Amino acid sequence: MNARAYAGHLLVDGYNIIHQRQDLRRVLADYGAEAALEQLAQRLRPIHDSENWRVTIVLDGRGNTPQIERPAKELTFSYVYTPTGVTADQLIEQLVMSAKEPLKLMVASRDNLLCETAAVGGAQTIRPDALLDWAQSALKRLRREVEQSNRRAQNRWRNTRNADMAPPE
Repeated sequence: MNARAYAGHLLVDGYNIIHQRQDLRRVLADYGAEAALEQLAQRLRPIHDSENWRVTIVLDGRGNTPQIERPAKELTFSYVYTPTGVTADQLIEQLVMSAKEPLKLMVASRDNLLCETAAVGGAQTIRPDALLDWAQSALKRLRREVEQSNRRAQNRWRNTRNADMAPPE
């Protein structure tokens, strides 16, 4: 299996982004943290699928060790829960500071201190609204790509079908 080359690695301060968006706060209040996380992940998915970025949503403590969950089969779209006593900000900072290629990292948060620390470490930063605008643009691009692919497949099918139905010579 060939390793896929990724444009970069998006590190998302999960609950920070959720709390910045009224619609996600409403999901959090009405349905809980898991539902809000799923909504956020669904919105960020096109950045992974269309823009070719690894996506890691980092969330505050749950247990004695870091826990990694993958909502789908890809190893490149993950939820990472910090150990109890370690914040998502702290883990993101550690990831940036230990990165071999920090310029390929992008940290998504509204937390000014986290963004400043990430920038000092060489990572790019993005605010919640810009992140979700990027995700929306990626979704539109992905939809266009799917529509174009479907049209090409439909044209190939029609051409094959017409060739099969042509009278023999």
